[in-house]
Amino acid sequence: YFVQILTKFFAELQANTQIYGRRPFGVGLIIAGYDERGTHIVKTDPSAEVVETLASSIGARSQSARTYLERNLDHFPAASLEQLVEFALLALRDTLPAEDSLSKKNTTIAVVGKGMPFKVMEDDDVQPFLDRIAGVPRTGQQSGSEIEFIQILYYGYESDKLIFQQQATTEPMQL
Repeated sequence: YFVQILTKFFAELQANTQIYGRRPFGVGLIIAGYDERGTHIVKTDPSAEVVETLASSIGARSQSARTYLERNLDHFPAASLEQLVEFALLALRDTLPAEDSLSKKNTTIAVVGKGMPFKVMEDDDVQPFLDRIAGVPRTGQQSGSEIEFIQILYYGYESDKLIFQQQATTEPMQL
């Protein structure tokens, strides 16, 4: 079912590129879901390029998060749900300027997967995950004080768990 929904969405996205004077949607998206074939993460960019991926991030400073996730892909298949969330939080945390940190007020975690309906965790549900990574040293410090909206998605292959984690200190753009 997830693939059917994506197929319709991508057909509309592509149709916009076929008509002179029309553009694709002009935004980058990360779409995640689970169906009978497993977990899927699909990323689109403003030019309508569509890529299915194992791990991805989007937004300002997302390249360092993506690099962290790519370096740790080998650990994902055997990881528990809690460990997968920790990988996402560490990737995100290391994109922040040194003077900023993740908190339960600026972090949201969502999961979906086999036998696991989509669930969003906020505020007090997020705090235990933040506590687990508190003692882990930062791998890089970003300069600058403004934090932009960033999203990170990845999943564990064998366990069919999908992790979506986002953080923002500035509100995402409303469409």
